[in-house]
Amino acid sequence: MMKSEMKTFLHAALVLLLAASLFFMNDCRSSNEEKPAERPISVSDAHETIQVPLIREEDDSIRLDISVQRMNRYGYHAGDIVSIKPAEKIIEVPIFAQEAEQTPAIVYLCGKDNKDEVLLEGIGIPEGIEDVTVDLKTKQGLSGRYPLDEYVYGRTNERSDYEDLTDEDYANFRMVKTDGIKEGILYRSSSPVNPKILRSGYADAAAKDAGIRTILNLADHPYEFSLSEDKEKTYYVSCDCILLDLSTSYHTKEFEEGLVRGLRYMFGKEGPYLIHCTEGKDRTGFVCAVLECLMSASIDEVISDYMKTYQNYYGTGLGTFVYDRIVQNRLLKDLQRAFESEDLFEEDLSLSAFKYLERIGLSEEEIVMLKEKLS
Repeated sequence: MMKSEMKTFLHAALVLLLAASLFFMNDCRSSNEEKPAERPISVSDAHETIQVPLIREEDDSIRLDISVQRMNRYGYHAGDIVSIKPAEKIIEVPIFAQEAEQTPAIVYLCGKDNKDEVLLEGIGIPEGIEDVTVDLKTKQGLSGRYPLDEYVYGRTNERSDYEDLTDEDYANFRMVKTDGIKEGILYRSSSPVNPKILRSGYADAAAKDAGIRTILNLADHPYEFSLSEDKEKTYYVSCDCILLDLSTSYHTKEFEEGLVRGLRYMFGKEGPYLIHCTEGKDRTGFVCAVLECLMSASIDEVISDYMKTYQNYYGTGLGTFVYDRIVQNRLLKDLQRAFESEDLFEEDLSLSAFKYLERIGLSEEEIVMLKEKLS
């Protein structure tokens, strides 16, 4: 190719390249104009204005007839500032978790048997008024009071860092007390034999005090368990126990088959029963939630029991944005997938859990037997 022809070719190629670049830039610009950039994920100010009945207690205290979980669902979290309207009067108050740092205020409180309450503190509402209207004034108006990132909450393995907890709470050991489950028949815990998080001794002592007879160990492999040097000194080894070695992938065939094997072992033995993994948080949380649903617990009860672990380990504030995010992104997400459900708040949870257990391999007769063992 001659030099003049080469110049002509290069010039034409350069023009074409420039035209294509201009077209691409214009196309991107028009696309951006048609589709504005989405807002980054953050604390949303989306909410619903709600009208809530009042409950007046014998000690003259007043609470809202709604659970913390429902308040979260309508968009109200600890740290928000809201307006309350009884009749024609409007009062602006903050929402606190567990304890009011000032009054008047709304307080999200974990009450008896881990059932939450929404209290009104320092808010005088005249007799005869039966409900109030709640609306959002300022999202997270108590700036910085409740951290928005769950990873700022740290768990330590030092007993002295949890002086406000009982030994049982430190070990994340507790009786499952949701509706439908017989008192003293089902417990959950961190591992009583794995010393990894330095709670095993406390959990083993609590298991002994509770008279545990049958254990579902969701975490350990039989070979690894056999290598444990100190297990022979524990109360744990006096119990009937099945080692399931389950992962935290709840929706795999391996997990489902292991869960079926564990539940068959469980209803073939006598209670009280203990379910645990390593921390008693993820695998234990999912399995206990399924059993609670099966036994007719409300979704509010299931959430409260599940989140008790996060309160024990991390001090996660009841009803905070982080609390709600853990509920939504972990517990509810996993249960919705397991139950093939879109809205657990409107679901017949007992029926959904029954169908889930049938789907993963238990027979109808076996599920009925399991319910009889727990009731």
